[in-house]
Amino acid sequence: MSFNLGIRYEVETAVDVPNKDFVGFDHRTGEMVLPANVSGRQRIEAFYRDVRPDIKLRFDPHDKMYDADRNNFSPRFGFAYQLHRRMVVRGGFGIFYTGPQVSWIVATDFAPNTLRPIWTGDQVRPVIVLPDGSEIPTGYNPEGSGGPEATVRYPAPLTIFPIYTRDFPYARNHQWLLSWQTQVTNTLMVEAQYLGSRTNHLLGFTNTNTALDPAPGAVQSRLPYPSFARLQGLTMGMDGWFNGLALKAEKRASRGLSFLASYTWSQALDTGSTVEAAPLWTDPRKWWETAKGPSTYDAPHRFVLSYQYELPVGRGRSFGSSLSPVLDHVLGGWGVRGITFFQTGFAYDPSVSIARANICAAACSARADRVADGNIPKDVRTANGLSSDTNVAFWDYNAFVLPPLTAPRLGNAGRGVLRGPGLNNWDLGVFKNFRVREWGSLEFRYEMFNAWNHAQFIAPSSSLESRATFGKITSTQPPRISQFVLKLSF
Repeated sequence: MSFNLGIRYEVETAVDVPNKDFVGFDHRTGEMVLPANVSGRQRIEAFYRDVRPDIKLRFDPHDKMYDADRNNFSPRFGFAYQLHRRMVVRGGFGIFYTGPQVSWIVATDFAPNTLRPIWTGDQVRPVIVLPDGSEIPTGYNPEGSGGPEATVRYPAPLTIFPIYTRDFPYARNHQWLLSWQTQVTNTLMVEAQYLGSRTNHLLGFTNTNTALDPAPGAVQSRLPYPSFARLQGLTMGMDGWFNGLALKAEKRASRGLSFLASYTWSQALDTGSTVEAAPLWTDPRKWWETAKGPSTYDAPHRFVLSYQYELPVGRGRSFGSSLSPVLDHVLGGWGVRGITFFQTGFAYDPSVSIARANICAAACSARADRVADGNIPKDVRTANGLSSDTNVAFWDYNAFVLPPLTAPRLGNAGRGVLRGPGLNNWDLGVFKNFRVREWGSLEFRYEMFNAWNHAQFIAPSSSLESRATFGKITSTQPPRISQFVLKLSF
């Protein structure tokens, strides 16, 4: 038996945003929090004093968006135990950390630095037209007092992407593995693995400017901070889970045959598979609890087989070993190779208009009520899954009930309750090798991708707002593609 123990400690300092162009938000006071040395501070103060006095600013002495996470100790452990000369058991555990993605940290195209105005009018006296259609007068000078025309107000709610807290823990991933491996023959090995992981503090957006309860009518006045459209802040609050069984058989080349076969049975869950998707399944009262569901990349079953077989025909082989050089060039050196791939479909969310919940201005999601499974069994679907009949689709529209626009509510449909089309693909090729005197070789190949021309369906629309298109498959991956290849090696 052998062991390995270790620990890693690494400090990833906070991102230094150019010109200190970042913003925070204090939910207790409703203030936007900016660094004291933010670029253009005078212009920012003038704008919010003269044009948006309803929004309060506070300047903070910190010059970084968040405090670096400095307690990221990463222990590692592994072992290997040889049961006998052809069988080994291995295992391991480790903790790993990842800091926030820099591209999201330095996004500064929203308030307080930018309001996304549209410039109109002539080049001498242009008028700034803001997103809600209101105008800032041409006489307004953000560097000065603003003059009498500065009484105009820009009433459109702002959008900001703040960091919510200075305590910004980095993503922590626990990984573990237990495997059993045995050598069946001198050229054949089989292996079984259990793999798992648990991830905390994944980066995601969270819109905290949402009304607690659905209601009809205008939503802006019911938001906790009505001066803002959304407070879509970055937070390390998402979680992920993975558990899987992986089986593998590998045969090294002997008698012209080699292959690698692998099968995975797994489940991947999370509270948001991407940074942008994080706020879309948050309940104002339960937050992440109602966001847990299958990951967008979750595929419970996956089988891949790659193989190559050199036909035993030709000089020096089992058949035709005495062929003449001319016949050997014609009959010898042929082989076949390919990759076969099967996979169950990915998880998809049934989507509806946010007006059916009416709890936010943007960056949230509404849910339908789920009254049945929603996935139509394969034997019920049409032979190829394509139909113009509104009653025939890949998913069942009648499995969901839409909350009425006149009486908004939060539905009970969860994330990832729909399964898309699976994959069934064969890539095949025929090859032949030629010797080119003493200095090289020439390989001829004929290759087919999607050899059987099997229809690989692209997932249908999951929008319940359109019964005509919901669940209908309207497109496929490319059909069979063939190509000839010549490769000279020297």
